[in-house]
Amino acid sequence: MNADAVPFPFRSGVTAIDLTATYAWHGRKQGLDRLDTVEELARWISESGLPLPEGDVTAHDVADVHRLRDAVYDVASVSAFGRPARQSSVDTLNAFAESAVGTARLFMTDASFGARITVSFPDLLSSLARETIALLTGPHAHKIRECALPQCWVLFVDKSRSNNRRWCSVHCGQKVTAQNYRSRRKSAVA
Repeated sequence: MNADAVPFPFRSGVTAIDLTATYAWHGRKQGLDRLDTVEELARWISESGLPLPEGDVTAHDVADVHRLRDAVYDVASVSAFGRPARQSSVDTLNAFAESAVGTARLFMTDASFGARITVSFPDLLSSLARETIALLTGPHAHKIRECALPQCWVLFVDKSRSNNRRWCSVHCGQKVTAQNYRSRRKSAVA
């Protein structure tokens, strides 16, 4: 990893939702795309913990990830913002989900077993699309939230018992708490 590269946020507990955090400020004219190069996409895959696809990542793969990411964000917005998803996003997710999902091979060592998982890039995208479908049809479907910190755009899945999580991370929660504290002190002094 490039020493200057900012780590990608993996805060949601769902890799497909974390993929949406690679584009800042969805729906605005000038968003920030953190997956705009082959190198950045390869780094995101590596940091995500997903199996690395065989072969090199290509510009076509970057374009496919953008299509999938936009579709995931759109359908996740149903829960996060209460707005309807576009049918084209549903169709995109279904198309990516139809791909095969890799192969697994068991092998033996002297004392134990191991596994080698082989995936192609379409397999990787298929697993993310399937994860999205499972989320949207499972018990956490209505628990997708956007971080309450105004400067943050990250979606997350609220799996708290009380179902009242407001921030994507402790870091964002601490920023809000500090801002509120400074505001109260400033008001008390005035």
